[in-house]
Amino acid sequence: MKKTVLNFALLLLFSSIFLVSCKKDKKDTPQPPATTPSNGTLIFHIHTMSDTNEIGAYDTTQTFLSPDGRSYTISLAQLYLSSIVLIKSDNSELKVDSKYILLTPDEETYEVSASIPKGDYKGFRFVAGVDSTGNEGQLNHATAYPSGHPLNIADHSDMYWSWNSGYIFVKFEGMVDTSATKTGPADFPFYFHMGKAQSRRTVDFSSKAFTVTGGNSTYVHIMADYNKLLTGINDPLSWSTMTNDPSIDAQVADNFGMMFEVE
Repeated sequence: MKKTVLNFALLLLFSSIFLVSCKKDKKDTPQPPATTPSNGTLIFHIHTMSDTNEIGAYDTTQTFLSPDGRSYTISLAQLYLSSIVLIKSDNSELKVDSKYILLTPDEETYEVSASIPKGDYKGFRFVAGVDSTGNEGQLNHATAYPSGHPLNIADHSDMYWSWNSGYIFVKFEGMVDTSATKTGPADFPFYFHMGKAQSRRTVDFSSKAFTVTGGNSTYVHIMADYNKLLTGINDPLSWSTMTNDPSIDAQVADNFGMMFEVE
């Protein structure tokens, strides 16, 4: 009997030692260090503006003032961005290939890419309009881009000229006051439909630094001010062009490239 009790006690002792040893080994086993994702997500957060007023849902009763003090309303305001290039701290460049953005007032966030290498960036630039690859480089726009793509012409037929086989880079429409005193109602229709290669402009924010961290989203805040599109165009009867009026097309195209600002 004593021998049995002794054996049982020894069994308990060895069991305890074994458990303690296992726990110690488990605790002492080095764990691999946590890895930080090497890429992050870059998002453009873009506000559609007229001067200091944000354009949300189209409200044709809301009145804005042009740079020369003329009243106008807005019924449509949308444009394309393309050829986004990020400038790294060592001045090397990262091109975000095949990325197109159709900017509309009812949408503010646009994902540039979910696979941007983490690090510090000195700035960026993009093309206002559709780049040559997307516009002139496609033989058949009707089948080049799938449904849901910003350049799919079935989804966005209002931003495409079938007669010109190309995209409308910016479309801005509304009503304007045409009175000489600038005190009348905004009751005369205007439209700016700009496309073709000569209307494309590069927007350079190469000194607007930002940092991308792995596994996180980085937001770059931009304002697109349609009021600047009207700079220098003081005759309201000239507020109508479809890239076919040399007298104002160059001015509108230059304004197109200057209507953006980083917050």
